[in-house]
Amino acid sequence: MLRNYLTPGWGRRVGVVIATVSIATQVLVLSVGAWAFANRPTIRDWLVVGKVIPSATLETYVSEAGMSSAGRFYLYAAKPELHTTSTFAKSCPGKEIGVAVLGCYISGTDRIHLLDITDPAFDTMEPVVAAHEMLHAVWVRFDAAERDRVAAAVEKSYETINDPVLAKRLSVYEDASGNIDVEELFAVLGTEVALVGEDLTAVYDRYFDRRGAVVALAVEAATVISTIVDEITRVSSEIVALEGEIVAARRAYDKTMVALTADIATFNRNANKSGYYQSQSAFDRDRNALKKRSDAAEASRLAINAQVDEYNILVGQLEVLNGQAMALNTALGVDVSTLAPVSEPTDFPEG
Repeated sequence: MLRNYLTPGWGRRVGVVIATVSIATQVLVLSVGAWAFANRPTIRDWLVVGKVIPSATLETYVSEAGMSSAGRFYLYAAKPELHTTSTFAKSCPGKEIGVAVLGCYISGTDRIHLLDITDPAFDTMEPVVAAHEMLHAVWVRFDAAERDRVAAAVEKSYETINDPVLAKRLSVYEDASGNIDVEELFAVLGTEVALVGEDLTAVYDRYFDRRGAVVALAVEAATVISTIVDEITRVSSEIVALEGEIVAARRAYDKTMVALTADIATFNRNANKSGYYQSQSAFDRDRNALKKRSDAAEASRLAINAQVDEYNILVGQLEVLNGQAMALNTALGVDVSTLAPVSEPTDFPEG
């Protein structure tokens, strides 16, 4: 009796418990399945990143650019690849002559391609480029609502920035109407501008623990370029100005020498004429006047030669700067075959 009484009761209780757990499990499975369906890109990213073997070079970029764990995640989610100049051109097509493209994000393949810059002068640029392209990978992962919200924050911040250098930097991204794609602004402001609006700062803070680090690197890299460009501009201007002075001085010297030579010849002829000079003082007067003019002409010749020496020194400096510029262009993958060194120096005859 006791046995017959207890068995059905426990059976019902066990059955109810199992049914409840089964229903809960089914609900859980259905929920995970719905989440997985709605978040397929996120799952794909996790699967991609999970298979990544971290690169020492890329890890250096992550650290030096001050990326957060989320920034590192999205960098690797886009399967970044380091290239030599020869392989990079194939992966990032559409380069313009004279424009250095150091990295690109290809949305069709969801891949980041980075040029492995060999010139140590640009070590600071590589983490900036990696961070820039990481932000492109982040942008395409925003849903429509988030993209609109971030775009509004980007445009609001950009309107408050009055920086001619930044405007010139962004001019390469302008379309035919002079508009700049907001996605490009998002990447540039995030890696090159220290102060942006609070809303946009909050967005960048997801992907950078130390965003100031990448901005500082961008400034340092830009300084390398601007220093060489400024020096080339300065030396070229000095060469052009000095060349004009030398040409004018040579013309004046040549004119002076023509007149002086003629007057010396006349003086010599007159001195050889019997009775032309009635006194020694008259002879000495004309002779001393010619000597004074001759000394002045010699001083002009020596001054011109000094200017030519200075000119040649400047030309040497320009050659060095042009060499540095060409080397950097080559390191940056720029086609230098169509780029001529700045200024063609004039060869001045020795005076």
